[in-house]
Amino acid sequence: MSKREQILDTALTLFVEQGIAATATAQIAKVAGVATGTLFHHFPSKAELVAALYRGVKQQLADAMAAAPPQGPLEHQAQQYWQRGLAWAQAQPRALQFLQLAGLQGMEDRALRHQTMSELLPFVPALLQRGQAEGVLRPIPTDLALEQCHSQFMSAAAFFIAEPEKADDPSYQDAAFGLFWRSLAY
Repeated sequence: MSKREQILDTALTLFVEQGIAATATAQIAKVAGVATGTLFHHFPSKAELVAALYRGVKQQLADAMAAAPPQGPLEHQAQQYWQRGLAWAQAQPRALQFLQLAGLQGMEDRALRHQTMSELLPFVPALLQRGQAEGVLRPIPTDLALEQCHSQFMSAAAFFIAEPEKADDPSYQDAAFGLFWRSLAY
């Protein structure tokens, strides 16, 4: 593991355990086993460290969701992305908790979130636009629809992480996707 990766991995753990604001860069460097100067060489500020970690976590999520081209009608494609995303979240609960903390503690930059969505998850707005063009999805402004998708996903993922026995229950899985889909569809 490179020093940069050590720093990111340590930051993820400490941010989730202590909170982003309460975690000092000096502590991250110490726990990662690197000099504070090394941390600042890779990340000139704590905000840049948080942003890099955010982009990295979102990249992992995007890779999991787009692991294979979805098949079938639009709703089935959306469900495949949804299920892959939830499976990733269940396998990476600390990463999901970091995304939640970034939003709750005001550390999540809305511009960064929108940029990350367009660069790493372009299939989501494309699916929304296709659904609207086909008349399957309501004509909701894209930015509002993306916010709805984000909120629904984060809520469902957090629920299944907190109650893992329900994550394997098809009725809960179907209900979670159904709530999401009906919030956008006609």
